[in-house]
Amino acid sequence: MMKLWNKLLDKSIFFSFDKSGYERHKKEYFKELVPTDIGVTFITGGTSGIGEAVADFLSSNSVIVVGRDESKFKGNDGRSFIKWDVSDWTAIDSFIHDLPIIDNLVLNAGGMPENYSVNEQGIEMQCASQLLGHIILLKRLIAANKLNENAKVIITSSGGMLLKKLKVSNLFFTNDYDKVETYANVKRAQVIMNEILAKEYSSLQFACMHPGWVETTAVKEALPGFYKRMGNRLRSPEMGADTINFLICNKFKSGEFWFDRKITNTHLCFLTRETQEKRILLKDKINKLIEEFI
Repeated sequence: MMKLWNKLLDKSIFFSFDKSGYERHKKEYFKELVPTDIGVTFITGGTSGIGEAVADFLSSNSVIVVGRDESKFKGNDGRSFIKWDVSDWTAIDSFIHDLPIIDNLVLNAGGMPENYSVNEQGIEMQCASQLLGHIILLKRLIAANKLNENAKVIITSSGGMLLKKLKVSNLFFTNDYDKVETYANVKRAQVIMNEILAKEYSSLQFACMHPGWVETTAVKEALPGFYKRMGNRLRSPEMGADTINFLICNKFKSGEFWFDRKITNTHLCFLTRETQEKRILLKDKINKLIEEFI
């Protein structure tokens, strides 16, 4: 009876993505995580929110934190800091060759700008950082032999993409900017590219996850109405970071989408499914842009 009740609560979304969902799942199947012998971890967006919670969890290990604001960096343990805006692709050359071999690459940096803006290459800012910036970083690390041969690559997506069908036509540029729609579209593209990259780089382990509804400064500033309505039902950053920590500490099947330590569906219904042609188009456009600008 309890298992059936839990399934019904999970189907509701609200009682799954919120704090009560995390606490219920934790009681049901979580086991203690011990972050030992995990090597070097590189985290984008690691000075606040979910990224900072991952860095805190791994603080007894070697952690490289990437962020735009060094004043937010807490570095009194095994952490080091790199100042970098992920949308600034050309800046990668300033630090990549000084990096150690990385065992865990956590692509977590995110944001939801209120107004439309582009990076130096003219790409919409959310796409330029959360999607293209992370893929360019990955490819540059591979080319520079800075990733362990079986390194883990973990992408922080969002449950918001579950209701979004990929729209390639306004992913990179748009004349009709809506911050929430753009965010969901970028996050949908992340999930698709996780599957594509897992096949392209079979020696690496790829995972994409969504953290549920988390109380962060970014959410408070970008979605004040949602933040106020949810109140104390929002998960803590530590709860949001838990699945990332789980993946770092455990072996997993590459290319899957995760939520609360379990593989989960990337679609709630068939209406958001993209065609194979659309997936190929996404991959080809990304590769073309990378070749053109880098």
